[in-house]
Amino acid sequence: MQHFFVTLMYDRVLRYPDRVRNLYFTFLFVLRAVTKASNYLEQAEYDTCNPNENLTTQSLIKQLIYNLKLQAACPIPFDEANLWKGRSGLELKQKIQQQFRNISALMDCVGCEKCRLWGML
Repeated sequence: MQHFFVTLMYDRVLRYPDRVRNLYFTFLFVLRAVTKASNYLEQAEYDTCNPNENLTTQSLIKQLIYNLKLQAACPIPFDEANLWKGRSGLELKQKIQQQFRNISALMDCVGCEKCRLWGML
């Protein structure tokens, strides 16, 4: 089974440098969001309808937020302010905002809450 996933990963992603760069960019983007939201994530209440899972979730979030290896590897993983600099910065920002609006409008039509959430992500 593991060989299947390795082959699939190679065939679908690793053979294409642009896809690897996109994955890395997405990783940095999400890491930056987690970094910026760390205070909120730490104080948030997690309700899974299971008290033990709630504690586990809270613990895992803290492990993510305070992971020293992750902080050392990427002290400032992604500075979104740099995206909007330069001649085409404002235009790029407006394009991205419009794309998010389009995706949100499409996903509002999806009936399943789980599918809607994953679609927007």
